[in-house]
Amino acid sequence: MSGETTSNQVTMLEGQSSGVSKLNVNGDENCGIDYEMELIRKIVERTKKGSPVFQNVQRILDTMDEDEI
Repeated sequence: MSGETTSNQVTMLEGQSSGVSKLNVNGDENCGIDYEMELIRKIVERTKKGSPVFQNVQRILDTMDEDEI
């Protein structure tokens, strides 16, 4: 497996972030939820672009998989 983001991983992350948008919240909680949703959106966008952190984690996971075989 390469260090690139697969379409399945992006789809999974998009599904998780869209699930957060369906939460019912009231006034005080809304500010915190807005911040959390913005953070999730940024993470998804960076993941789609292949952020260095994600690439490093992917390499580590790939190495672990190879060691277990």
